[in-house]
Amino acid sequence: MLVFTNDDKRLPQLPSLCVTLGIYDGVHLGHQKIIRRVIERAARIGGTSGVITFDPHPREVLMPDTAPDLLTSTGKKKELIEALGVDALCLIRFTPEFARMEARQFVKRFLVDALRVKLIVEGYDWRFGKDRSGDVNLLREMGEENGYKVEQLDGEELDGEILSSTLIRRLVLEGDLERAARRLGRRYSITGDIVEGSRLGREIGFPTANIEPHHEAIPPDGVYAVWVDVGGTRKRGTLNIGFRPTVTEERKRTVEVHIMDFYQDIYNEEIEVTFVEKLREEKKFPSIEALTGQIKKDVEKARNILVEQSGGM
Repeated sequence: MLVFTNDDKRLPQLPSLCVTLGIYDGVHLGHQKIIRRVIERAARIGGTSGVITFDPHPREVLMPDTAPDLLTSTGKKKELIEALGVDALCLIRFTPEFARMEARQFVKRFLVDALRVKLIVEGYDWRFGKDRSGDVNLLREMGEENGYKVEQLDGEELDGEILSSTLIRRLVLEGDLERAARRLGRRYSITGDIVEGSRLGREIGFPTANIEPHHEAIPPDGVYAVWVDVGGTRKRGTLNIGFRPTVTEERKRTVEVHIMDFYQDIYNEEIEVTFVEKLREEKKFPSIEALTGQIKKDVEKARNILVEQSGGM
């Protein structure tokens, strides 16, 4: 998949470009429906399929105090879009200056003059441009003037609810990971960098990797059975989210994972953990020995769950 930005000095000239524009946080089933339609329409005319998205999320620039916790980092979003079979991905560098661009100006300068789009496919509620003044009606009006077509798809429903990143984000934050997974079309995961921790886990026989998440929505505190992808391998793990009340009174929320049967030094590497099942709530134990005994039980329970899920993998 070709990846480029609006800041590139020379934008690629992509033949018969069919695109969709959106934030696409989570790349959930509703997003996938739109993207697959773009791919289908591009294939029909022997053209190029493309997705145009934004980095960072517009609200991180316009309203940083109320910006949402994301379902996917830019890197993960890129990976998911590529897996669908898209030919090209454009990352719009969202800045205060870009936010001031009028919707008509964006369409004419970027979509028409720079990219020469032939077809735009959008969902039921897409808006863009300064003050969110642009919509599908504007795209259609300008399409008639500039020679491209516009197609609008209805929202995707599941269990009587329109799929949206906002809904899935709420489910994740509430801990309803099964409902979130059904709407994403995959189990929820977070990515982050491995940073230095207290090393207490190593001392008690269960070393952990401390994760600094990439601004993603974090499920509620507790202990989870997870898949861990790091260093090109997938391993079983147990993830703890919370304040570690048995070992510290510091009110600092941490995310740390014990990776089973894994002994490499992975500081400063990127890691992804995929949530499978919640094992228990976080709690304060009367002693380190009691905590160690519980961790041993957690690891064995998680191992059994993950072995069963993977058919003995």
